[in-house]
Amino acid sequence: MKIIVGALLILMSMVLTSVGVAQIATTVPSATPTPTRIAPPLDALSSDVEAFWTAESPAPLVGEIFTLVLTLLADPGIEITGWPVLPSNDDVLELVESDEATITVVDGRTQYTQRIRVRLWQIGTYTTPEVVVVYTSDGIERAAPVQSVTIPVPSVLATNLDTSLRPALAPRDLPYFSPWWGVTVAVVAAASIAIVWRVFVRRSGNSQARPERQALSAMAQLEDLRNQQVSPEILYPLIADIVRRYVSERFGISAMEMTTTELLETLRDSTMSQNSRQQLRWLLNQADLVKFAGFTPETTHAQRTISAAVRWVKEMDSLHREVTSKGEAIA
Repeated sequence: MKIIVGALLILMSMVLTSVGVAQIATTVPSATPTPTRIAPPLDALSSDVEAFWTAESPAPLVGEIFTLVLTLLADPGIEITGWPVLPSNDDVLELVESDEATITVVDGRTQYTQRIRVRLWQIGTYTTPEVVVVYTSDGIERAAPVQSVTIPVPSVLATNLDTSLRPALAPRDLPYFSPWWGVTVAVVAAASIAIVWRVFVRRSGNSQARPERQALSAMAQLEDLRNQQVSPEILYPLIADIVRRYVSERFGISAMEMTTTELLETLRDSTMSQNSRQQLRWLLNQADLVKFAGFTPETTHAQRTISAAVRWVKEMDSLHREVTSKGEAIA
């Protein structure tokens, strides 16, 4: 059993390692910029800031990486507080990579330039969505529109511009499953079936002998108490605990957590006869008298109580054997 469990742990670690490596190998870092906050009301007539898109490739093909350039021209004293973000949709526009914006001064105005490498995945005409740049002028926050750019995407079937092979659709990151995964699943499944079958066979083979073992164990523990030199305050609760534990195992109830009254009431619906319940009541009451009422019995009384407990367990075992033999005879 230990060898099987060890082999399962080793195989599972191999699977986790291969899947982890595959995920690292197939994951492409996202180049999506951080979204800006909600822009203030648009000031379309403002000339403090001019912003526009340009495309370095006049007519990129489907799946061809090209560069979009975002240019911002701001008057002196203008502070850019919200950078425009180009919305992306991997089925139409894929953002591959974006550079940090560069800052220069042109004719007394501050020029911000950002280069963004993208790919388009649909033929036709693509126009950049409407976005705005947020800025502060004289302590007032304003917004200026970014002039869109229209980009034609020709079909490679209708032109002879480029015969390079390119994917027809945007790539998708799919998990890679190592061949070891299938082998491991098969081995784990086979080992699991073997373990379950072994446990089932062992339990079914021992199901008939289990009640007998429970009875023998309880009687052995009771007989062992005869030679124990302990006070009645300790001895009688021990007798009750052994009997309660046997009842718990024999009838599948939580006898150790019940009072005597609760236990007998629960056993009323069991296969235990009324006479057996009355004997059990007497045994448990003896322990309750010693434990809770301060009753101090004589030594001979303690020996008789142990004998009565052994006799009760033996009778319960005999009744179980009779019921089992009758059931087998009928079958």
